[in-house]
Amino acid sequence: MGVTVYQVTDVLHPIGIALASLVLLIILIITIYDRSLINRVTLRLIIIVAIADIFTHTKDYLIKNHRTNDSLCVFYSAFTYFSTYLYCFTNIAVAYNFQRTFIQNKVSTWKFEMITWLVVLIVSLGITIVFWLLGTFGFDPIQKKCVGITTNWVFLLRGHFQWVLCSFTVLYCLGVILKIHFGLKTYIDTYLNTKTFSPSNETKHKEQMKQLIQRGLLYPLSPIITLTPMIAYMARYLLKNDSTDVIQWLLGIGFGLSGVLTFIAFCTDLTLQKALKTIYYKLINKYHDNNSDNNLYFYNDIEPCNNLILMGSKLTSGKTDFGALLIRQDEEFIDLTKAL
Repeated sequence: MGVTVYQVTDVLHPIGIALASLVLLIILIITIYDRSLINRVTLRLIIIVAIADIFTHTKDYLIKNHRTNDSLCVFYSAFTYFSTYLYCFTNIAVAYNFQRTFIQNKVSTWKFEMITWLVVLIVSLGITIVFWLLGTFGFDPIQKKCVGITTNWVFLLRGHFQWVLCSFTVLYCLGVILKIHFGLKTYIDTYLNTKTFSPSNETKHKEQMKQLIQRGLLYPLSPIITLTPMIAYMARYLLKNDSTDVIQWLLGIGFGLSGVLTFIAFCTDLTLQKALKTIYYKLINKYHDNNSDNNLYFYNDIEPCNNLILMGSKLTSGKTDFGALLIRQDEEFIDLTKAL
């Protein structure tokens, strides 16, 4: 007997929940230490992405293990679709933030961020309530699972809506990725022209901005990977009222990897890495003697373009000045990217 997709997802879902929870924990720890280090809109939007990932993994577990036609089944069914809507709209919001910043050259404010969060939550919940009032959630006698009723006209309405929403999310995220990728240099120059920073760091900041944006595009890439199987599944189910083993495998693995993909994108985020490095430097300076050999680690981060400045500091100020300079450079970069 071969391995089934359900056996694989039983492994993937706990891993996804753990990694998405770890993303939230890291953001919480950094925020407690120094809130200014987590000051990018996209990073804070990832909080909702991580929560949506946790919901996605949880709902698959719930509907798999609850096969009784009761009031709890209705809740699980509604929760399943709410999780999907939340996942789609959150990733649309992340992609829109990239579009707004680099394509439209607009600065996102704290007020805009809060409005975005509220809109995502309200719209996702509102759509779920509408379909609940239409009686579409509950036990499906055909699949014998709490995936919603598939024997009335409301199923077709809900199914077509979900297919359109998932398709729009994938196409929109793909369009934003391609638009930014092919106009990367122009967007970086335009963005930096509106900012104030040390001229000696311009070359370094441009290179880091390129890395930041390229890695940041992993966020809107994730739903393209996870939602494409859902589009194929919904199309097949709406047309022929069945599915295939291949689609079931792709669907299970796609959503099973959502938390993993978010964690990978989060860990490769350049601003996150700089925030962690800044905390590391500050803690080392706080708890170690400035004249001890422990400060030698500062030499490891000296870049050729800064050798002249650092050599001058070496003769007059000691090793801790190197760390202070690196911290200032990282903090300046973090401040430059707070609108991303």
